Amino acid sequence: MRIGKVLAGLTLAAAGAYAQTAAPIELAAVPGAGAGGRPAVVVANTGSTTVTAFAYSSWGITKGASLKSAPISMLDAAWEPFLSPILPGQRVTMPFNLPQDPAKPAPAVVAVIFADGSSWGDRSCVERMVQHRKYLLQRLTESLQDLQQAKAQGTDRETLVLELQSNLSGARAAAADAIDRVCVSMARQTVLKNMSGATGSYPAILQSQIDALSVRLVKLRSYGNLQ
Repeated sequence: MRIGKVLAGLTLAAAGAYAQTAAPIELAAVPGAGAGGRPAVVVANTGSTTVTAFAYSSWGITKGASLKSAPISMLDAAWEPFLSPILPGQRVTMPFNLPQDPAKPAPAVVAVIFADGSSWGDRSCVERMVQHRKYLLQRLTESLQDLQQAKAQGTDRETLVLELQSNLSGARAAAADAIDRVCVSMARQTVLKNMSGATGSYPAILQSQIDALSVRLVKLRSYGNLQ
């Protein structure tokens, strides 16, 4: 799964939508800070509230009468396996890199969601991150129900894989928008890949996927302030 999902169609169009106060977190690219000497980014929570998600522009934002359109990526502890909430004063190293181009603005944080459900930054970006959580909750729940039903009914692996393929196609066709399509891939497509590609005892694989989805749902509901 690619780290940092691009929010399709997001344009930061007006200065009024962009918070006037300083961002509560800071990003800094650090060459060689990652595993094996790979590039990494250090994220520092400079505010007083725990951060659960944030969005950033890889190329930064030019401030002025208007804000330039920019590709926006987001990281969310509610669904990223490597990310936990960032406590006040905490600095964490994340395994991705930021483009370095002196001719373009530095990378910029554009939105933040806090553990208490409050937020900072561009309103439309915050709304998209919240919507992503809601879609993913729906798609993970559907996937878990598919596997629990297969276990209860004694569905064999070949039949289950065919059913998962059909459900994936149907979910893609019915997806509400681009964000929902990303969530379909994150949930249903991942489960299908794991069920069709894993080796070993089928009952054990099925149970491990049920357990993994259950853990993901607990994390999503907890960090994402969802029921």
